[in-house]
Amino acid sequence: MLKNLLSVVAGIMVAFLLIMIVELLSHQIYSLPNNIDANDKEAMKVLMTEIPTGALLMIILAYAIGSFGGGIITSLIASEKRIQLGITTGVVLMILGITNLISIPHPLWFNIASVLVYIPLAYLGAAAGLKLKP
Repeated sequence: MLKNLLSVVAGIMVAFLLIMIVELLSHQIYSLPNNIDANDKEAMKVLMTEIPTGALLMIILAYAIGSFGGGIITSLIASEKRIQLGITTGVVLMILGITNLISIPHPLWFNIASVLVYIPLAYLGAAAGLKLKP
């Protein structure tokens, strides 16, 4: 039981790391304005209306890669119910993603796409983990 819980925690941590890496790469392509304060909600609202579509697509890609990687790690570490635990990782990531969407308004298409990415990609990652470690 503890190993399964730790597998989900490890999957979430790896997902965060992968998301951060892809987002850092995204910032190299789509740099943020120098004067933006990420803690200023009004400034972030304005930024979300001006951010290029490519930058938002990179964020969706980050969520997809993070969810997939998190699903793999969860599946590799878990001792049982590996697919279900991979999906659990995706659900936790989705809940955290929704929290982000509530705190910072995003375009409607982004809200829909980002919410739809987490669970399927975590499932695919968990399935890949089963193939890597039957």
